[in-house]
Amino acid sequence: MPLSKDPNNWLDHYQDSLWGSCTAIKKDSSLSAMTLQWLCNTESLTLRLKDRCQQFSVNIIHERLAEIDPHEQLSLDVAQIYPNYWVREVYLLGDGQPWVFARSVMPLIDNSPLSELQKLNNRPLGELLFANPRLKIADRSAAKLPVSALINPTGSTSADELWGRRTKYCLDDYPVVVTEVFLHDAPAY
Repeated sequence: MPLSKDPNNWLDHYQDSLWGSCTAIKKDSSLSAMTLQWLCNTESLTLRLKDRCQQFSVNIIHERLAEIDPHEQLSLDVAQIYPNYWVREVYLLGDGQPWVFARSVMPLIDNSPLSELQKLNNRPLGELLFANPRLKIADRSAAKLPVSALINPTGSTSADELWGRRTKYCLDDYPVVVTEVFLHDAPAY
């Protein structure tokens, strides 16, 4: 008997969401041109958010070694399955308001460029990633995600779904998958 899904755990619903390329999601009539631009932009999300507020900050939910879901393993697309992954979940805040929920997943590999990403503290991941000239965007997709307690920290009931994007970055040959969900107060809407 399959386990029932927790309505407050966004990861339980993540795999069920219909992820599509930027070209494919343009067909969604509920998607505004502005939101599409935020979802598909290949520049640093951190810099774009900083440009739209007086004070930008990162609120760490957790960062730790953890097993990851099978769909995240597929997104990483690594030849070897690692026993542990570094998982970081944060809120990106503009002027004190949570704008983005972000989850970063990377294999734990000693002496790789990814090792530095595990020492960010309150620095945004994008700041370090986009400063590296060897960074490549390997894949980007977007989807509507159901609202859950984790990705709805303000308790707003203005929408049943939020838009998110999932990006696979590569530093040299080392993958990092970042899922960013634009919350109700994000400038993406």
